[in-house]
Parts: sequence; C-alpha cells; structure tokens
Amino acid sequence: MSSESPYGVLPASANQAAVKPYKLQVSDEDIQHLKALLKLTRVPTACYENSLPNGRRDLGLRRDWLLQAKNSWENEFDWCAALLQPSGHTDTE
Repeated sequence: MSSESPYGVLPASANQAAVKPYKLQVSDEDIQHLKALLKLTRVPTACYENSLPNGRRDLGLRRDWLLQAKNSWENEFDWCAALLQPSGHTDTE
C-alpha cells in the first residue's frame, strides 16, 4: 500500500495479515442491471420540501438535482470507464 495517501497506512490495531489486495470487477450483466434499475426508479413529485425556492436544500435533497443525477447516470456516465479509473490506491494484481 502506498503511504502517499492517508488511506495508504493501516492503523496499528489493524490485522495486517487480513488485508489483501483485490481487483474490482463488475460484470457487464451487473452494469446492465444497474441501468435497468435506474430507468425504473421513480423520482418523487415536486413538493415544498424537495423544491424550495432559490436552490435551497436545507430540508434535504432537491428534486431538480435528483432528476439531473438520474439522467446523467442513465445516459451520460460511463460505468465501464469509471471502473478502470485509478482509485488513488496502489493496484497490485
């Protein structure tokens, strides 16, 4: 593990032998399942709490943000490319 990041050093109390490197693998089938779930996910109708004026979000998640995020995750985000991006941790295959 790299000591360049704060996550690169295990706490002294951690079982050093139990920590093993791994490679993240997500099947195409799982990605397609996620996309199907996103498509089926309903966004709540607008109400006072999720549509406060002036972009306020002090009562929780804004509906407009959720609609934009859902659209991005469904139509723009490249899930396969995201899996290939370096996480900032040392990759030891």
